[in-house]
Amino acid sequence: MPEIIVSQKYKYVAGVDTHAKTHHLTLVNNMGALVGKREIKVISHHMEKAIDWVTEKTQGNVLFAVEGTSSYGETLTVALQNRNIDVCEVKPPRNRTRGQAGKTDEVDSLRAAQHVLSMPTDKLINPKNQGVIKVLRILLTARRGMTSQSVMDKNALYALFRTNSLTPDGRTPDLTPPTLRAIADWSAETDEKISIEKAVARMEAKRLAQHILFHQTMLKHNEKKLYKIIKAIAPCLLELPGFGAITSAQILYSYSHKGRCHSAYSFACLAGTTPLEASSGQYTRHRLSKFGDRALNAALSAIILTRMRCHAPTKEYTEKRTTGGKNKREIKRTLKNYLARSIFRHLEKLDLTVNICSNKIALVC
Repeated sequence: MPEIIVSQKYKYVAGVDTHAKTHHLTLVNNMGALVGKREIKVISHHMEKAIDWVTEKTQGNVLFAVEGTSSYGETLTVALQNRNIDVCEVKPPRNRTRGQAGKTDEVDSLRAAQHVLSMPTDKLINPKNQGVIKVLRILLTARRGMTSQSVMDKNALYALFRTNSLTPDGRTPDLTPPTLRAIADWSAETDEKISIEKAVARMEAKRLAQHILFHQTMLKHNEKKLYKIIKAIAPCLLELPGFGAITSAQILYSYSHKGRCHSAYSFACLAGTTPLEASSGQYTRHRLSKFGDRALNAALSAIILTRMRCHAPTKEYTEKRTTGGKNKREIKRTLKNYLARSIFRHLEKLDLTVNICSNKIALVC
């Protein structure tokens, strides 16, 4: 069956270049000719007027191609979805493709519209789901921020101990929770013989230890919230070997909804686990892909590492392939590709359009 491209299905395409305060909309017909353009303020009634203007000119036979449907363009995307208007996501053009056209918001919105005209309709990028998926995005983003800040605070604390004699033996401590609590409980030095450098270093070490403990506590609360959500909407994932609340949440967020990935192969491509040819001369081999959703790829890597330690079938497979001459990197690539394709079948059975409130998920731990 021949593929249906966008210009065959839709008579018009509206490209939208999104920003924090204004969006630039360019409407073209299915031949790529300019029909009209508008600048939209990111205010509800301004966006509604722009949508009305487009629907009047196109009689509703239009596809919106929006940049950043999960960031600057999210409010416009939600407004379009609420009115059952077709919308897809487009990536910003790369600099080398701009040629002599330069860079303006109008040019970018025109390129967004023209870019999707020749695309098959089944290859369009559907916007991510709202509701529970948006909650997962907020929690996962917060988790990444807290983890990053905690690592920076630990490195700063290590540096303080390496350059200042803050412990009896002057060595860098093992920053276990008991050690961090002891540092956080340090009292202010009142001895007049202590140098000002050491007093300031102790004060900074105490502050860093308190921040690290705070972030560790918040990370535990964050994981509990993720676990409750996953338990309510996708308990089957938690039953799979190697899956936890954090990895399951990342997989669900990247998958978003049925239809975003059209096959197990496309989901594996999204995860960056599909093997890439790296053959040369007499050698025929594949290598890891560096493309796709790297957060999803990292979640699959964590699951595979857990299975390689604790899952009997995976351990047997690893030993068999190692005996056959494969290294650990190649074995992980094969296992991640298999995992991405197998998990897709579980994801397709889920209903992720449910309302969190209807599931009575208590987010306050």
